[in-house]
Amino acid sequence: MNTDFSLIKQFRLPWEGMGLSFRAEFFNLFNHAQFALPVSAIGYADINSGTQFGPITSTVNNPRLVQFALKFTF
Repeated sequence: MNTDFSLIKQFRLPWEGMGLSFRAEFFNLFNHAQFALPVSAIGYADINSGTQFGPITSTVNNPRLVQFALKFTF
């Protein structure tokens, strides 16, 4: 499960009709890993050794991402 979060702050500037807004967005806020399905043993490794049976070699989602934005309106 991914948790996304954003913060937005708007500022009024002293000049007529002008403003500034700041935005911070966090994707996968808690950086919770979701692992992919294990690799099947058929054709992957020696079945007799038992050491390479069903390894999990990747994740299915992105790591934590953060982006910032600043917008000036007039």
